[in-house]
Amino acid sequence: MTNPTTATIDVPALREFIQENPGCDWEDACDWVEQVSGQTVPDHQWGTIEEVWEEESKNWEPTDDEMMSAFGTKWHDGL
Repeated sequence: MTNPTTATIDVPALREFIQENPGCDWEDACDWVEQVSGQTVPDHQWGTIEEVWEEESKNWEPTDDEMMSAFGTKWHDGL
């Protein structure tokens, strides 16, 4: 029997969220699952979220725009 207050993880949607929000941590992903589902993610499902987050963020690199906003235009103009 499924507890109606327990979130079911939509892994493809979670992957998409992580890809669209680079630099987020796995807790941000967990919060997103809870917000979208309107339900609490139980402790035993945190590992699933963390695994998906680790896999999707493994090759993450900041974009030029992210670098420019972090270091300012003087750094970026030198390229």
